[in-house]
Amino acid sequence: MEDIKADIHFIGEIFEHQPEAAVWLKPVSPADGFSGERQIVDFQFHYCNSALLNLTGKARDQIIGRCVLEDKLPDPESSQTVFEQCLRVYETGQPEDYSYFSYDLGKCLTISRVKVRDGVLTTARNRTEEYRTEMERDEQTKFLTSVVENSPYGICLYESVRDAGKQIIDFKLRLCNRKSSEITALTLDQLYSMTVQELMAMRGHSGYFEICKKVVETGEAHYMEFYSAARDQWLGFSFVKFEDGYLLNYIDITETKRYERAANQNANELNAIFNGSLSAVYSARLLRNKEGKIYDLIFLRVNESFYKMFSNLGETIVGKSLMSIAGNDDQSVFMQFVQEVVDNDQPAVHTLRFHNPERWYEFSMVMLDKETISVTLNEITVQKMAAIEIERIRQQLEKSVAELKRSNANLEDFVYAASHDLKEPIRKIQFYTGQLEIDYGSFFDEKGLRMFNRLKTGAERMKLLVDDLLEYSLANQGIGKFEEISLQDTIGKVLEDLELSIREKNAAITMNALPLVKGNERQIQQLFQNLIDNALKYHRPGTDHQISISAGTVLGAQIPACSSEDERLKPYHLIEIEDNGIGFEQKDADRIFHVFTRLHGKEEYQGSGVGLSIVRKVVENHHGFAEAIGRPGEGATFRIFLPV
Repeated sequence: MEDIKADIHFIGEIFEHQPEAAVWLKPVSPADGFSGERQIVDFQFHYCNSALLNLTGKARDQIIGRCVLEDKLPDPESSQTVFEQCLRVYETGQPEDYSYFSYDLGKCLTISRVKVRDGVLTTARNRTEEYRTEMERDEQTKFLTSVVENSPYGICLYESVRDAGKQIIDFKLRLCNRKSSEITALTLDQLYSMTVQELMAMRGHSGYFEICKKVVETGEAHYMEFYSAARDQWLGFSFVKFEDGYLLNYIDITETKRYERAANQNANELNAIFNGSLSAVYSARLLRNKEGKIYDLIFLRVNESFYKMFSNLGETIVGKSLMSIAGNDDQSVFMQFVQEVVDNDQPAVHTLRFHNPERWYEFSMVMLDKETISVTLNEITVQKMAAIEIERIRQQLEKSVAELKRSNANLEDFVYAASHDLKEPIRKIQFYTGQLEIDYGSFFDEKGLRMFNRLKTGAERMKLLVDDLLEYSLANQGIGKFEEISLQDTIGKVLEDLELSIREKNAAITMNALPLVKGNERQIQQLFQNLIDNALKYHRPGTDHQISISAGTVLGAQIPACSSEDERLKPYHLIEIEDNGIGFEQKDADRIFHVFTRLHGKEEYQGSGVGLSIVRKVVENHHGFAEAIGRPGEGATFRIFLPV
């Protein structure tokens, strides 16, 4: 006892004022144990510091003197794991470290276990904030990577290459985005393989290297434009020093340069561009009434496409008003759009439908000055008619989908009703075949007996199929109300129901602690009934059949079938059923969940091919996932993921 007190005092002096939570556990052996080697059955808490009390929110008397397994500390889900880790550390003397997220505490912890004297010292560091920071940093990294990769600019990071005298003699590429390859017409491999000197020797810009060197040596940013005659391409370069190198942003400004040249051309060239537009364009002066409201437009300039689009207007409309040439079409809606643009002094785009004949136009309007407006229009009659037709087809499709859903619902109702109604005729067939066998079985010759056995086998298979179809139909009807279910109790009932099959197969079944889940108890029992029955059915002849059932917790990000970001962040219960039976090829892992799918003949293994389809349907009803891992000739593992 004095030694224990000394140990506790020794540890207390070291750890009481440490920021990390600390606890010291000593092994517990049975009182009636053998006099030989100690058998450790539990670990008892002999010391904990204040940091642990703060971390767990427990009082000291709720920890000291308690045991890991007996008192299920620190919580029922992890006590077995804690015991196993302490046992390994104590017996091997090798320390262990691991990190995990405690859902009981809502914290991310880093645990270290080491053997200290006749016990195991455990320290726990709360790294929740670090974990959140890491997650945020990962998100920021993804965001920045996305920004860089989707930037309209070529982005490159170069680092200096220096000689023995620390003088810059070249630059090599550390990082670049895909846009760099598109702008330069060089592959990423080519860009990474060449230095700046080599790249300029190929592209012919003799002063480029000196500019880069000056930016790095002076720290002054630089912008320049470069024209490549060989590629007829203008590029705009921006250099900024970054560490011992520079960050380069560049963009193809060829089109911008062309626009600049076009802006400097004479009026004839501008007129050619104006008239060469595929869109109809005109400018017009506004006419207002006494109240200042716009009631008409006077055409000032009209391009050639306008005359082509409205060939019925004659050779010229410049100087004429809109209302004088409008014909039978009402222009009041169009004038409202013009008034809106003038009142808001903002560009606007509108679509209008005219009726004589039926036409659709898209108008883009912008104010040139207080009394002048520019209008660009395109006829979109073909597109609008196509859109109307697409909408009509979409509505028909929605109607067809609704009819298909109703048909599927009716079919499910029919399957349920048919399966239910067939049970009684099949029962009668089985009853009377049994009576025939009792009363007249001795009168059958060999051929008659063979035919009678086929009849009896067919009735049994029909009953199995109808029962499975009925179960599948019930699974298709959803869950209804969720309730809390003990998997330990539910699977225990399943094992009781399958007791005869377990004895026939001489199967050994092991089961670890299983969690509580939310769901429909009947369907959950049905799920595991099918899985365990499947494991029993496909045993390997000549071997001791073994089935293990275990549970754990994983994040959705560890589940291949999780696709959405919300699912990947959620925790899931993982329940594994593993056997050493005949197994299957992994290429069939998804197919075996399809209804009526069988990998083996009915003569080899009985069944309807519906059981695993029910498993998947029940899992889907519970918003979970199911996957299978096959090992031909060695066994199979079925993994069920249910939301925590």
